[in-house]
Amino acid sequence: MGKYDIDAKLTEECKLTLADLIQELMEERKDVKKGGLSEGAYRQAFNNKKSGLIPKIKKATGIDLDIYIKGKNKEEKFDALKILKCFYEIEKDGTSKNKGGYGSNSRVRITEILNEPQLQNINSIYTSQSVYGDVFEDLYNKVGDNAKHRNYITKKIESIELRWSVISHRVVSFYRKWECQINEDKAMEELTETDNYLVRLKEYLIEIRKFLEREKEFEEFLIKTTPEEEQIKTIWQIIKDRVILESELTRIRGEKEREEKELGVMDKLFLALEKYKVLCMQIDKINANQGSIEDINLPDDYTKRYHLWYGKRITRDKWAKVINYFSNYPENIDRETEELVYLILYGRKNLSAEEIKKYRYAVKNVWTLMEIIREDGNISGDKDIRRYVDEIMYGRLEKCKQKQIDIFISSAKGLVRQDILEGQIFIALVQEIFFVSYNPFDRGRKEEKIDISYYGYTNKTQTLSSVLKKENVKYQSPIAVLAWVRRIESRSLINNGVPKKVLMKRKEVEKKILDIQRELYNNQTITVFDFFSNDVINHLEYIFSN
Repeated sequence: MGKYDIDAKLTEECKLTLADLIQELMEERKDVKKGGLSEGAYRQAFNNKKSGLIPKIKKATGIDLDIYIKGKNKEEKFDALKILKCFYEIEKDGTSKNKGGYGSNSRVRITEILNEPQLQNINSIYTSQSVYGDVFEDLYNKVGDNAKHRNYITKKIESIELRWSVISHRVVSFYRKWECQINEDKAMEELTETDNYLVRLKEYLIEIRKFLEREKEFEEFLIKTTPEEEQIKTIWQIIKDRVILESELTRIRGEKEREEKELGVMDKLFLALEKYKVLCMQIDKINANQGSIEDINLPDDYTKRYHLWYGKRITRDKWAKVINYFSNYPENIDRETEELVYLILYGRKNLSAEEIKKYRYAVKNVWTLMEIIREDGNISGDKDIRRYVDEIMYGRLEKCKQKQIDIFISSAKGLVRQDILEGQIFIALVQEIFFVSYNPFDRGRKEEKIDISYYGYTNKTQTLSSVLKKENVKYQSPIAVLAWVRRIESRSLINNGVPKKVLMKRKEVEKKILDIQRELYNNQTITVFDFFSNDVINHLEYIFSN
């Protein structure tokens, strides 16, 4: 093991200088073909302002290794040199992608990957083999194994992200007419209020960050100069008095500075990688939801009849009857199958030959699609909301309005089981498989596609139906799988009576929530992220609960 390998321990042999690391690399690589560089070439590879690895790591993670290498703390100097060597080996060793390299031994531009948060860069529930997942996980685990505060960081991020996930799903769940009887005007009013709040909030958070970084003092960014700035100022003063706010921000600044001293460079890198994993998921969650939404004029009694299938079991025997109906269309069927067909077709009759063909394809591929998306298990947020009830709301439910409790509990019911399909999900699955390839209400529309581009891959789009043609679900594009999950979620909401314009407004709000999360992630400390995440979420919950 080299002196500066990622798992090495500090010894007296370590001179803790960049020159010593370079000497180690020169010794290790003197017999490597095209791998041996001169000391000057190594320094250029590390320090060049445009292409040097140290500036690249700073750009990708916000961590300037040069500060630690030139610092006085021996452990921090040692950790910074180990990180530099680790990144260098990832970028220089192994087999390149274009020559068939795959997995943690592949040679990739890890700093470039860290600049582009996407699901193909991490391992996720949506596919067992993402393009760069093994490479990232290898780095993540190596850094995590050497981070003193790994458990604290992981638990904090998980707790905060659970709350963000639940609030994002509540943007949706509060507009199911059968759950809370909120009408379209009320839904649009609350979404618009949320939208406006998030726009002003982003500007305000930027100013607060300047205060926390001591670029500004409190009086400077809260002085009224324009109506717009006054509007920004009042966001927080809805809840807090000016004096209390100043005291709170000063306290947070102090805690932030103490945390920065407590967390070492290895901890900070692990925190950056932990936040990166979250952003990969959140960004592609938004990207996956940018497809078209087919607007349907629901029959008068449709929503009520669709709701009756919530929680009903669709076994393979029941499913086979639906397949037989479309295979022998039109065929006499029992009353329950007739009701399923009615809901799938939105009450339409006299289908064209092309439509019958597409529906046959849809019903035959329902279980294939279910196998592809099964690992998510979080359609409409039921998994996250269940965890929220168990982990956060436990012991405090009596403080909530009964309406909110009912929504939490009903949403927490599992929608996907191994041997069955839940009724509403089954109907939505058939409808979406049909709609991605054919829309009887928009004959000129092309088959639905999804942008699956990622670092190093230029073939940007694929049809959603192509997901159903792959026999091995392990090799699916994760964003394509996620796109199916989001479409099924939207279809279920439409069937429950949520108007299209509410869903379109919801998309805008989701994007702005992501913008706020990214702004909060610009802070290198958990203290700041935790404080403002909770404050923002509390205000959003206030909007949704009134």
